Amino acid sequence: MIWDKEIIQEKSAVFLGQLMIVLAVLSFLFGSAMLLSLFIFGSLITLADYFYLKFVGNGLILQNDRSTVRLNVHDIDEWKLSFVNKGLPIIKGTIRIGFTNKVEPTQHPFIDLSSKVEVSIPFKAWRNEQVDINIPVKAIKRGVSRIQSIEIKIPHLFGTGEVILQNNKMLGGKKLIFPERKSVKTTNKDYYFLQGTQYNQTSIYFDPLQPIGTREYQSGDPFQYIHWKASARTQQLQTKVFSAIGAKTWLMLMNVEGNNADLETNISHCAYLVDYAVKENIPFALAINVTTFGESMYYFLNEGEGRQHRQRAFDLLTYLSVASFTIPYKLMLKNIFQNGISYPYIIHIGKVDSFTHATLLSFSKKGSMVFSVKSFEDQGAMELWN
Repeated sequence: MIWDKEIIQEKSAVFLGQLMIVLAVLSFLFGSAMLLSLFIFGSLITLADYFYLKFVGNGLILQNDRSTVRLNVHDIDEWKLSFVNKGLPIIKGTIRIGFTNKVEPTQHPFIDLSSKVEVSIPFKAWRNEQVDINIPVKAIKRGVSRIQSIEIKIPHLFGTGEVILQNNKMLGGKKLIFPERKSVKTTNKDYYFLQGTQYNQTSIYFDPLQPIGTREYQSGDPFQYIHWKASARTQQLQTKVFSAIGAKTWLMLMNVEGNNADLETNISHCAYLVDYAVKENIPFALAINVTTFGESMYYFLNEGEGRQHRQRAFDLLTYLSVASFTIPYKLMLKNIFQNGISYPYIIHIGKVDSFTHATLLSFSKKGSMVFSVKSFEDQGAMELWN
């Protein structure tokens, strides 16, 4: 790491050093050995002072941790910094570390500076010594926390000046604090009557290519589904039992337009639904009207399922903020509708305008079950769109 170095030295110390040199020369000219020795000693001290301030900290190396840690709100973790001193000893220094206030220290006093938290602790490092600094922190709110600044103050041993080493570049390591989950009451009705290819035990459809067993024949069973070998073995007619399948995939659409309170509530409801989908083995896709670079002009997480897919969704939700560049929600809906990809279940989260209303009706006419998440005092409810 390259530090921005500033040397602060008292003017009186500089003047005193110059005076010592002049007096040493005069003592030499007048032949006073005692005064000469005294002034030479004083000159050496001032020179040592000068060279210490000039070179201290030049060999201090920060080993940058580039790891990414994912946390939930209230989780405990720590910032880990490791320094190696290849230069002059640092004896009575102080290090000040500033990081994004999505996390707060749990064991050190700190100053909250709006969007940044600063911690100051003693710092010393002998030559060729490695110094490890651990700052326990607690995740307090959704977002990304990174170390934004490091400042080390190194005073001279005699108090005649100090060196300030600064680094105002963000370090590689970061902590992603996932959003809180605010519950959403899902519908009590079973809408699993859409045909699809995913396993669904409540579906009225089945896959004739995936028999999973047999049962006794009942009047009305199709003739082609009789299991003749099982019937011969049991001496009773047996009918094949097939795996129930249906359409379960969710497409979650989130409109981030609005104030910060609405955004946090919508993100929390969306996070709850992501958790719910993973728990219930429901594949889901996620679209958010925030600009991004790539093939799509907005955030779009393709259909998937499982814990890794959940992590990708939470990573997207973690980075969102009121400062994010958005595109009009209606353009995102129009693009999804024109792409012609059919989703059996569509869940809208966020503000609704007349165009949103009309487009959601278009999805419904296309064969999708459309729901909207309503929020009442932090409690969400998933209602069928009509």
